[in-house]
Amino acid sequence: MSVKVLKDEALEKHFRVVVPAKELEKSISDEIQSIAPTVKMQGFRPGKVPVSFIQKKYGASIRSDAINKEVRDAIDKILKDKKIKTISSPSIATEGKDLEFTIKMELFPEIKTPDFKKVKIEKPVVKVSDKDLDEHLKKVAAANVVFTKESKTKAAKGDQVTIDFIGFLKGKPFDGGAMEGHKLVLGSNSFIPGFEDQLIGAKTGDDVTVKVTFPEQYQSKDLAGKETEFKVKVHFVHKSEEPKIDDEFAKKLGTKDLEDLKTRSREMLAAAFDGEILTMLKMRLFDHLEKELDFEVPASMLEREFQMIKSQSDQSLASQPDGEEGGKKKKDDKKLEESYRRIALRRVRIGLLLADYAEKHKIQLTQDDMRAALLAQARMFPGQEQMIIDYYTKNPNAIESLKGPIIEDKAVKSLLEKDIVPKTKEYSVKEMTDFLKAENEREIV
Repeated sequence: MSVKVLKDEALEKHFRVVVPAKELEKSISDEIQSIAPTVKMQGFRPGKVPVSFIQKKYGASIRSDAINKEVRDAIDKILKDKKIKTISSPSIATEGKDLEFTIKMELFPEIKTPDFKKVKIEKPVVKVSDKDLDEHLKKVAAANVVFTKESKTKAAKGDQVTIDFIGFLKGKPFDGGAMEGHKLVLGSNSFIPGFEDQLIGAKTGDDVTVKVTFPEQYQSKDLAGKETEFKVKVHFVHKSEEPKIDDEFAKKLGTKDLEDLKTRSREMLAAAFDGEILTMLKMRLFDHLEKELDFEVPASMLEREFQMIKSQSDQSLASQPDGEEGGKKKKDDKKLEESYRRIALRRVRIGLLLADYAEKHKIQLTQDDMRAALLAQARMFPGQEQMIIDYYTKNPNAIESLKGPIIEDKAVKSLLEKDIVPKTKEYSVKEMTDFLKAENEREIV
């Protein structure tokens, strides 16, 4: 076997490998001789099958295996001798009477790790004030109203009415259109549009005729788009009452007492921003790294990233109504392409740095990581969760696609916890909400 360097660049190397035909034929012959004692064939005793018969029946398969072995051996030898690391499996092109093939390899670039201690990032932290806590508890109480106070006055929006009703289509009762003793909160929008509004102003004991048209897309085709009439009997009207925020209320929510509820609520309000804060820190870190990183990247990786960004952008633009630009001025095609390529370069460089960091710091994926990522994907498709889970579990390539982002997130978290010391700044709940909203609207330009 001889190896000749055809192209020797920092990120791409080509090699011409030649295995003389005589060497290849000898390898094939040696393989046939080695398996001959074990070959079984009708009409011959085990181990006594003539070589010519073995050659005729298994020759093509043995030759293919021999060629594959020579290719693997050549690749292993080059990687070992040259001490190089490829980004993907080398491409192979064969030619000639001898086993002659070209190996094209794309290499990982040499990455100089920046001094992370010099990274200056501000980390927003939530300080839940007493005002924030009071507003939260009021919302919790409003979501847990009770209807114990019977009223003789006219029903208003937010009141609960206890009703019997029968629905009529063209003067005849229709299936599923009757209920007795149903408790309905006016304004809850749980009934057909217009139904609840016509009960506003009714009192206990009133008989009300409600006329509504079912939506065109209603699940029952017999009722879809049809005008109907409901005879409604109002038995009771109850006013809503917010529960008193005290120990008893706290216990109903599963906490020990009011103080325990307040403690848990503070923690919950603060933790609610954790995901968005991490994303913001990640983007700020990437902004810094973009300025620091300056190394060549493999052309194929850059092109794949560019095409993915372009495809996603094209789909987004295609989904917009005619004449709309999402509130942003359209850029011409040339400027768009320049922007996509800059973002692609940023992503590839940062991705390679984080992959290098993860390898050096032995950051590993766990089953819990993969399970969490799979569930996160499933939650993006409400009602189809099991189908999504089945898709990923049955498709190894799909599972593989989840690993890169997980490793990246773990590397970022490790950087922010161990290598970078962000300066903290306190925000109230409202301030944090406004701050993160503005951050999410910030465009990478």
